[in-house]
Amino acid sequence: MFLLLPFRVDAQGPRVPSVIQFADMELKLHDQVRKEIQTEVDALHRSPKYFNIKLERVNLYFPIIERILREENVPDDFKYLVIQESALVSDAVSTSNAVGFWQFKIPSAQEVGLRVDSNIDERLNITASTHGAAKYLKRNNFYFNNWIYALLAYNMGVGGANSVVNDKNFGEKKMMLNRRTHWYIVKFLAHKVAFENYVTESNKRLYEYTDGGGQNLKQIATGLGVDYNDLMNYNKWLKKGKVPEDRLYWVIIPGLSSPPVQAAKVIPQAVRSEDATFVSPNSALYPKIKVGNSDSRIVKVNGIPGVIANDGEDLKTLALIGGLELSKFLRINETDISHQVVAGNVYYFKSKKSKAGEHYHTVLHGEDLWMISQKYGVKVQKLMVKNRLEQESDIKPGMILWLRYIRSADQPVEYVQLPPLVEEPGAVVIESGNTGSAEVQDLPAISEQSMEPKDGYTQEPVDEYTQIVEEKEARPEIVLAETTNTNTDEEVEALSVEELEELDKQKAPLFHTVESGETLYSISRKYGVELNDIYRINDLSPDDKIGIGQKIYLSPPFDEIEDKNENSDRDSYMNYTVKKGDTLYSISKKYNASVDDLLKWNNKTDNSLQVGEIIRIKSNK
Repeated sequence: MFLLLPFRVDAQGPRVPSVIQFADMELKLHDQVRKEIQTEVDALHRSPKYFNIKLERVNLYFPIIERILREENVPDDFKYLVIQESALVSDAVSTSNAVGFWQFKIPSAQEVGLRVDSNIDERLNITASTHGAAKYLKRNNFYFNNWIYALLAYNMGVGGANSVVNDKNFGEKKMMLNRRTHWYIVKFLAHKVAFENYVTESNKRLYEYTDGGGQNLKQIATGLGVDYNDLMNYNKWLKKGKVPEDRLYWVIIPGLSSPPVQAAKVIPQAVRSEDATFVSPNSALYPKIKVGNSDSRIVKVNGIPGVIANDGEDLKTLALIGGLELSKFLRINETDISHQVVAGNVYYFKSKKSKAGEHYHTVLHGEDLWMISQKYGVKVQKLMVKNRLEQESDIKPGMILWLRYIRSADQPVEYVQLPPLVEEPGAVVIESGNTGSAEVQDLPAISEQSMEPKDGYTQEPVDEYTQIVEEKEARPEIVLAETTNTNTDEEVEALSVEELEELDKQKAPLFHTVESGETLYSISRKYGVELNDIYRINDLSPDDKIGIGQKIYLSPPFDEIEDKNENSDRDSYMNYTVKKGDTLYSISKKYNASVDDLLKWNNKTDNSLQVGEIIRIKSNK
């Protein structure tokens, strides 16, 4: 019988190499871990009969899985994970109650958009669950920027993985795996080695059918001319046999020689980062949110990861999203178990900071100090100290709160006039006076997968991975694009106004022209520029693609050279003499400038002012 198979399966599996290419990474294997992987590979090949039973399912389901991973921009290698998780048995159940092809527990399944209730369990649907697994893996990798760590987090959750991995390896593309490598990684690599050279095209084909809304499986089987029992076997996710009509569902169709005829429908795709905008009852408190995946409510404020709460969520659910114990989650967010979650508010996964990125905030109608601390990611007590408050209730609408520095004792509290609060039902309350905005960055959603090992394995102690130590290539010298200027500060001071203007025209930001095979990460390593800085400078996200010939800027455009000619200085700037009661905030409002501009123009590092001090203000601002 086995002679008829396209590959001969030996009882001893294929040899494990000393270096494995996985996703976008090169994994060098220590001899001990290579032997452990080899033992697992040989065990998978020990019974040709059972190996080929698995292989038949692999060949049948992989075309769907490969397409979805490609659409979701997840490395193709992760298709071997589904073999490890369930052996592609749709209704597989682990000892920890993880269910389905990709072995999701109910909270994790719902977090990635899968429906699980008395009528539907999409964990048993190959298409829906693979989309969910891809989303989960992308979120993990967005957090770690390391696909091995993303894989580990699939088993342990981000919180569990984050407690054992080495953050120095975030972004690394070459790593050494040694004898302390986690069993889950060993087992995965064994499945990859055991199956990757045996996958072929199946003589059967499964099709995804989206016209089944409102019909039961018997009606679909009759309409398409397929065997009803086969149809039920591939669609165990339909607990009551009828396809709901509330949204698009994929019915898996076996036994057809060509795709079924169906109406054209738009298959849901991942939201592009530049199109994702969070809308909530408090949307005016937040800027447009750019995310690196389809979940636009996972944000980063003041450098701190958090989640924007949805209607109906409780504290325990939000803590689970962050992979945190409830007690720690409450401590981080400076609240207690009696707190009622407010939809639209940010709840954090890490401790808030001592100061914000913005300088000031105008207290709006209905805001309290805790809400403001959550908005900016600053601890409540720090806000009280900065603003010399004795009680949290001392704030009032229109009050200017200091967010970065401590207001000096001789500077009175400032207020701005807010429009009256509109109380008519359905009316929009227009607030003013708040020009601050929280810094929002890309971060993957964080959910907890099963913290227990699967398939009867015993959890072993987890140690940090050891990174390969290699001689670094010399970084290329960064030069000015189009021109190189070597004038010293003294030489610039001696230039005339005309010469300065000509020099300014020649100035250009640093950039790199993309060549074949390059990625943003390889460019960042080449020039020693932080990857996040490249994202920020070029207004890109990790999901954006780059093309050959594209210019990638390595630094922002140069600030204009200040004209140091005395006559020109009088033309460009005006002087303001500080009076009693002045603050940088009041001066910035008076002259339509930002506080950051005033600090920059005057080479100041804090907000302190002295009566009689001269403040330079750019007149053409």
